[in-house]
Amino acid sequence: MNEPDALSRLELKVPPAAVTLLFALAMWGVSKFIPTIELPLDTLIFQPFLVLASAAFGISGVLAFKKAGTTVHPMTPEKSRTLVVEGVFRLTRNPMYLALFLLLLALAFALSNPASFVLACLFIPYMNRFQIVPEERAMEKLFGEQFGRYREEVRRWI
Repeated sequence: MNEPDALSRLELKVPPAAVTLLFALAMWGVSKFIPTIELPLDTLIFQPFLVLASAAFGISGVLAFKKAGTTVHPMTPEKSRTLVVEGVFRLTRNPMYLALFLLLLALAFALSNPASFVLACLFIPYMNRFQIVPEERAMEKLFGEQFGRYREEVRRWI
């Protein structure tokens, strides 16, 4: 079996919340073995801001999906009934995933560990490859040109 087929088998298999938990555990784990860095006090104010921004993006995204009457289940994008492009979806095509990333970034600040920041940033390519790209293929099939226009107008993350 070639590599793209093996990787494709991982698409939409691990729920994003579980992926986030695994990344958070890895960040915490590496922080036990790699020394922390001294962060200036003023950078620590980012942590509560990141948590609040995470909550705002995540809750807004879920509420927009609920209001539109479409699925919020990340493992079954083919069950989407509506292409949601209003509210927070004008800023980012993936507000819930952005929310999860912001939580990981807040954790990296709390851990003050360079490897934790790297791991938090690796969440983005993982989500792009195994969650977002398959979702976008499903949206393209379901909504065609409408999704194509939306994809051109709104960035994947922010």
